[in-house]
Order: sequence, then C-alpha cells, then structure tokens
Amino acid sequence: MTQSVRTMVRQLLPTGAASLELVAAQFDLHSRTLHRRLAAENTTFGTLVDSVRREAAERYLRDTDISLAHLTRELGYAEQSVLSRSCQRWFGCGPSAYRRAIRSTRARHPD
Repeated sequence: MTQSVRTMVRQLLPTGAASLELVAAQFDLHSRTLHRRLAAENTTFGTLVDSVRREAAERYLRDTDISLAHLTRELGYAEQSVLSRSCQRWFGCGPSAYRRAIRSTRARHPD
C-alpha cells in the first residue's frame, strides 16, 4: 500500500490536491481505512507526502534549473516560504544554498 500511495502522491502534488481523502478515494477506500492500512505498514500519510516532496525537491534542485517558484508549485506548496522552511528541515539550509552545495559537490566528485 505504501508504494501505491507514494506513486499517487507523486502524481497529485503539482495539482495541490494530494489529500488523504482524495488518495483514499482513488483506491476506493474510506480515508480511515487508508489511514489504518498505512499504520499497519508503520507509516502515515503525512510522512509519505513529506518523503515524496523531499525526494522530488532534491532531484529538482540537483538536476534542473527550474525556478524556486516553479519548484514550489511542483511540490504542491502554496507559498515559497513553505519550501524554504521544508528545505531547512530536510537539508539544513535553504533551497538555493542546497542547490549550490549539491552542484559544487558533484563538480568536485563527478561520477
């Protein structure tokens, strides 16, 4: 169930509609049922959404030059300040600083 929910969240994030209720409906489940199934797999919907956002942010910041405003929308955030706070929590710095750091590391240590 966890992988299926992650896939659905990944598709819904840019629409800003990645809610527990909507995802549950996509699986023809009540939101409480989805909540219980995720709990049985030792996770929560919020944890999955945060994880998908973190992975996407890392990929976009590392591999693309999209603007932070565009990245904010891709991650389903309403405001860029939320992206900045999330990056601070995930990476220990803001999105621009993380982009610079990850790219300088890659430049010094190419694959």
